[in-house]
Amino acid sequence: MIILILILLFELYLISKILRYFILSPVYLYILFSFASIIVSIWYYEYYNPKFNLYNFDLIKPSYFYSIIKKYLTALAAYNLGIIVYYQFSKRNVKLLFNRSFSDSLFIRIKTNKNLIKKSRNFLDFNYLILQE
Repeated sequence: MIILILILLFELYLISKILRYFILSPVYLYILFSFASIIVSIWYYEYYNPKFNLYNFDLIKPSYFYSIIKKYLTALAAYNLGIIVYYQFSKRNVKLLFNRSFSDSLFIRIKTNKNLIKKSRNFLDFNYLILQE
């Protein structure tokens, strides 16, 4: 398990060298979500006592639980390795896309009609706006 965590840390170091960090980067979002899921799962299994028990899933042995966590970490390591390999064998355009912020394209400014905004401030009834046009 310790070797797996060291491999993950080394892969994260390599990913941080080839990919810039952006708020909406899908790679970093998935990695952060995975680590958060693992930490919350371990915390819930070990320290949260009034468990809600659906289908007796909380009554598993610790060895089985930690083997599942190990498989999840292995899948995360494979994902990170896939990112590194894909990035290294990609064309220049794909590498530029990996290092582009998606904030510019997702948060667009919508141009609104100023008359509509003035009318909506003065009237609470939206039927008036529909009838005027």
